[in-house]
Amino acid sequence: MSFPAALRRRSGFLKVHILILTILALASHAQHKKRQSNGEFIRGCYMVNWAQYRPYNGSYFAKDYESGLCSHVFLAFATISDKYEVMTREWNDIGAFYSVMRNFKQQDPNLKVLLSLGGWSFDTKKFRKISSSAEIRGIFVASLLRFLRAHGFDGFDLDWEYPENASERLGLVELCKNIAERFQWERKRGKHPELLFTAAVPASPDKVEKGYDVPALARCLDFVNVMTYDFHGSWELRTGVNSPFAVRHSHSPRDAALSTVGAAKLWFTKGMPKEKIVIGLPTYGRGWTLLDTADPSVGSEAIGASTALNYTRADGVIAFYECCELLKQGARSFRDKETGAAILVQGNQWFSYDDRESFKRKLQWIREERYGGAFVWSLDTDDFKGIFCPQFNGLKYPLVRTMDSMLRGEYEVEDNSSDFSKEPLYNCPDCSSVPARAAVSTAEPGEVVITEAAPVGVLPETFDCPYDGLFLNPHNENSFYNCSGGNALKMYCENGTSFSIKSGMCSQPSESTSSLHLTIKPSANASPNCTDDVYATSSIHAQNVSSTLASLLLPVYELSPAELESFSTEETKSYHEDTIAPNDFVATSEVEMTATYSFNSNEWITENDYELATQKPS
Repeated sequence: MSFPAALRRRSGFLKVHILILTILALASHAQHKKRQSNGEFIRGCYMVNWAQYRPYNGSYFAKDYESGLCSHVFLAFATISDKYEVMTREWNDIGAFYSVMRNFKQQDPNLKVLLSLGGWSFDTKKFRKISSSAEIRGIFVASLLRFLRAHGFDGFDLDWEYPENASERLGLVELCKNIAERFQWERKRGKHPELLFTAAVPASPDKVEKGYDVPALARCLDFVNVMTYDFHGSWELRTGVNSPFAVRHSHSPRDAALSTVGAAKLWFTKGMPKEKIVIGLPTYGRGWTLLDTADPSVGSEAIGASTALNYTRADGVIAFYECCELLKQGARSFRDKETGAAILVQGNQWFSYDDRESFKRKLQWIREERYGGAFVWSLDTDDFKGIFCPQFNGLKYPLVRTMDSMLRGEYEVEDNSSDFSKEPLYNCPDCSSVPARAAVSTAEPGEVVITEAAPVGVLPETFDCPYDGLFLNPHNENSFYNCSGGNALKMYCENGTSFSIKSGMCSQPSESTSSLHLTIKPSANASPNCTDDVYATSSIHAQNVSSTLASLLLPVYELSPAELESFSTEETKSYHEDTIAPNDFVATSEVEMTATYSFNSNEWITENDYELATQKPS
């Protein structure tokens, strides 16, 4: 942009002042870099709010986190309302996740907690609408800032999957510029430290080329989380490595970026500084069903996805702790020397995943290359309870602790293993000889389009959500759909039970009457403008509510699944004016409001005609 002629006459005066202001701005912004000159590495951890719905020891809440594990925790995911304002996605986000992580920040003052918004299953039409309109961007950014401050976040993580054309590419830059400018404007007011601004970005060269102006984003973002996983999965009919460290020699030069090393180099050569590139480490794997069990090599033919396991309950996916379970049951394992990945085979079930050895290899490389750090996707698929992997003698978070230790400078991680061999558990001399193949479609000669995967536990569903709520799977009574924001998350009932559309829960064929009683009472001393005062309280009374339904509907998050089963209790919760969300079952009024839900009639019954925000639409 050039100055008007009248201003150019004073160019000497302006240039000096512009130079001074630029230097001051850069110096100020540099103070907020997460990777500083002292060599600190980012140790990021994604915490997902849907892992709470896994059964028993697989259920994950923020209270399962351990202080000091991570430098940055990304709470995934929030969503956007039809009015383009930020809002919670799960009914208990505020109480079970946001407030709990604020408590962890008191234990670890250096911990940064960021709100992550978007994700694979998010309706990207909203991102397109926001990014294409200056007016809507203003509404969204103002709402974002209010939300972050109301809930004590240290920053924002944008997960748009993915901008796909030149218009959306430009829109992403404009959105990021608006967010960064608003964060800087707030800091200049002096009331708060500047919020961090990050983004989760793809590893695929095609995605990067189409949707990301890397130099422009580098000026807006503090760092990017490169999703260096899901390179291969059961959408291909050949086995492959979920997160290869390096490419296999048989790959063409075009595929050089389809690995951790290749993706990092791609973002660097496109214009993202190394210290702003944070590398993804998966705590889960991808699985296939083999066509021929005699050929367990990487690249062998498959007939489809592996069968869903007990905890992740999604075809083609395995948590690290589920790998430990299969090893205890006699599964065989070996290491693919070229990619560094661990391979596990049980019958015709074939999995590639990361273990501590593959983590170490990647982390050592991150240190040597001086990238910004690493992050795990995600906390809930590591052995977070320390009960699944006996080879670590009860150590919680063995994978995350490996990242923590190595990025803190402990090159040799203490090995707690007592019975885990680092050598292959069976001989497979040719396991690295077969090329892994990506599922590709050729649009034009030389143009390869890589098929990408959904994140763990949020596989794409064809179920069409009529509105938010629970819906029976018409093809399988043992499963149902949890609809939120138009997106369907497939969930499974326990063995021997089926989902009832009448009761809205998983149960035995003979159902007992279940009820939910809710009372909401505004505080007599509440001030709508003061978030320090209790604004409203609610109490719940439930009888004969299954753990599945209770975990989905009730704002009771301190009880274990066993305590939730057929319980009859009453819990009280406090709310503040800025933290009330529709999915918290809160409605405010001048008088006490009582509502009772009868699972038999499937209708809300309210006194004084007050309605709950979560009431089934008419």
